[in-house]
Amino acid sequence: MTFSIKNTLELRKANTKLVINRFRQQPFETKKGIAESLNLSFATASNICNYLLERNIIETDKMLESEGGRVPTAFRIKNDSWLSIGIDLTVSGHVSVGAINLKNDIIFTRKVLYDKKSDINAILNMVRNVVEEVKHKYPVSIIPGIGVAIPGIYDKKSGKVLNSTIPLFEEVELKEEAGKIFGFNCHIENESNLLAKAAQQINHGRGESNSDLIYIFVGEGLGVGIISNDRLLTGSRGMGAEIGHMPLGDRKFKCGCGNEGCIEQELSFKGFLRYFYGEREEFTQEDWARFVCEVKAGNKRALEVVEHEGMLLGKVISILANIFDPSIVYIGGIIDDIYDYIYPFANSEMKKRTLMNNYRNIEIARTIDKNNLIFIGCNQLVFENWDID
Repeated sequence: MTFSIKNTLELRKANTKLVINRFRQQPFETKKGIAESLNLSFATASNICNYLLERNIIETDKMLESEGGRVPTAFRIKNDSWLSIGIDLTVSGHVSVGAINLKNDIIFTRKVLYDKKSDINAILNMVRNVVEEVKHKYPVSIIPGIGVAIPGIYDKKSGKVLNSTIPLFEEVELKEEAGKIFGFNCHIENESNLLAKAAQQINHGRGESNSDLIYIFVGEGLGVGIISNDRLLTGSRGMGAEIGHMPLGDRKFKCGCGNEGCIEQELSFKGFLRYFYGEREEFTQEDWARFVCEVKAGNKRALEVVEHEGMLLGKVISILANIFDPSIVYIGGIIDDIYDYIYPFANSEMKKRTLMNNYRNIEIARTIDKNNLIFIGCNQLVFENWDID
């Protein structure tokens, strides 16, 4: 984690969050271990741990064995000390709501169905009922805020959703509206950015490198989240990394943005199915399920679609790899269903087009269930914006 520090108070808050993050990543830790791992003085680490004990954010885990002198005490995160609420608006027709603790355990989930003709206020008010349910189950005092995942471009300066694959969210001042309705500080972020944050958190927990990674999400559109030098890259207004609108696709397909040839017109839910079934006004989940079955059954046309899409994906990955030099690229979304089939084509094309690939050895990997990742990303968003006392 990185922070912009302006004064002593901010330094204390930043160090406190670093210590909490260390506890999040480890089953237990000692004051000495905190000091050494975070390059803090023992006095600073000890004071912060004592503060977190007073706040009931950590608790004593066990007494460790010692070869002599004072017996060190280990501490761990207290599971019921803090939680965030995550709201996933990325799927048309339903909203998923979750509650997540500091260890990224998802301890509560609900799904809210809505009519696609509903307006945003009606949807948010339905979600409010679930938020109220969370408030009745857990103390409001331990909930610092809500993280909201949206499928589109969110302008952080205006607090408005400018563009979305779900049109009813467009031009909505979502931060203000959600804050009014839910009664919490609400933090909004594009789904792909949150998925990248989540992948980084999972890597932290495994002790793996996570300073430079990319998450590519194929769904209603094509999204990407980029972690470079341990920072999420979003641009000055939060509109960066919109790879879905790179002009790499077939110019006969017109994009909702008004241009032709945007790559997400091919690398997307509709793009896959358009190649398999032919042009249609709308495709359904049943259409996708049948396509997946045909791929797994070895249908020639279905496998041709997979090869075509896999090579396009490999080109996109190579462009990102040549610009950002990640150690790993995660792929998620609808591709989860056919990952083993599309991976060879994507990997081959990426290796062919990535400069000096033999020296980089960039890995392409699949991730865990997207629903869990979204909530973990929402949780991290709230944690990063948490104004700790």
